[in-house]
Amino acid sequence: MFDRLVHRWPTFGQEHIALYYVRTEVYPSDFGKNDFESIESTLVWNLTAWPNHQLNKSAQNTKYTCQSYANGVGPGVSSSSEVAVDYAPEDVGIFFQDQPFLAPTHVINVVEGQHLTPVKCIGKGHPTLTFSWRKNDTAEPIKSDTLQLTSLSRYDSSSFVCEASNKHGTTAIKTYFNVQYIPECSVTIIQKEGKPTLVCTATANPQEVSFTWRVEEYNETYVETENIIQEGLNSYLFLDPTVDTARTYFCYTNNSVGTSNPCEKSVAGNIPIMPTVKVEDNSNSTNATLL
Repeated sequence: MFDRLVHRWPTFGQEHIALYYVRTEVYPSDFGKNDFESIESTLVWNLTAWPNHQLNKSAQNTKYTCQSYANGVGPGVSSSSEVAVDYAPEDVGIFFQDQPFLAPTHVINVVEGQHLTPVKCIGKGHPTLTFSWRKNDTAEPIKSDTLQLTSLSRYDSSSFVCEASNKHGTTAIKTYFNVQYIPECSVTIIQKEGKPTLVCTATANPQEVSFTWRVEEYNETYVETENIIQEGLNSYLFLDPTVDTARTYFCYTNNSVGTSNPCEKSVAGNIPIMPTVKVEDNSNSTNATLL
């Protein structure tokens, strides 16, 4: 015969006794069924006494032990269970360069050709989360919490999606790798505002660029600072049509990553000014007028 059962929870102590209560059921013997007398003790969580009326999912797993006292027949017995609160993935983000980022979409700026620090997907959940990475939502997933990319070119700018999953759900975040690079440029000669003009056009990321013009004449080189305007990724150098010597013009463009190699254009002397043509079209004829 059992004298009694007692439930103990050594982790919380007696000051938290209101968080639980014990329900005890005694079952008499039934010799007709060959059942001995038994007792059942059930630990019940009193959620009305818990903060926010719910278990603390961030707390460590707790071990609960049910133990019976000895009686005249033999020693007591005990049974232990570890209890953890299950919940779906949350606080999913990335860990990059020793910093966590929890926004649903995060942009990582990397420089073309430089070694890329591993990007780790992080999150909370129980059971333990599993992670996978996928490029542009379509590629074969990488079954790992860590995305290891050695280096990227400007053509590799793309998004990678990390999915954190357990049996209660899946949460995804997106990381966009913005590959920045030193500008490249080209120089052509055009007519702008009726004047012979060199235009230096840059291709760059970031697109916040500045331009420098240098002129080579008679084996001497100097920086040109006059008759220049910039419009976004274009720099316009208005040529002096009275110059009668050949010159070579060098354009350099710069952004936060670095300075481009020079692009150049050789121009002969005495560049003529092209007239502006005004075209008038009517139902009977088309007239061109030099202005």
